[in-house]
Amino acid sequence: MLLISGWHATLLARDGDVLSGIPRQLSKLPKDATHLFISIGGNNALGYMIHLHDSVKNLGEALISLHKIKSKFQKVRKKCLKICCTVKNIVSHFVSQLL
Repeated sequence: MLLISGWHATLLARDGDVLSGIPRQLSKLPKDATHLFISIGGNNALGYMIHLHDSVKNLGEALISLHKIKSKFQKVRKKCLKICCTVKNIVSHFVSQLL
């Protein structure tokens, strides 16, 4: 990893990690962190892809299946928003200590 002299980076994400891994990642966040890059939800979405191969008898069944996927993903999205708000508060705390 190439960084500007004096800069440090900590990679907390793991390949294949899902939303439930975020608290573990945040617990390892360095106290002197000033910038965070967050990408979440993609692996959760990939987990629902298998349902797109389910056999259905008609369009109604297909729509019901898609609705179930959407509902599950919306729950994940809400958790993501709560976690991102927590991260924002953590970062605000760090920034206020630096000023």
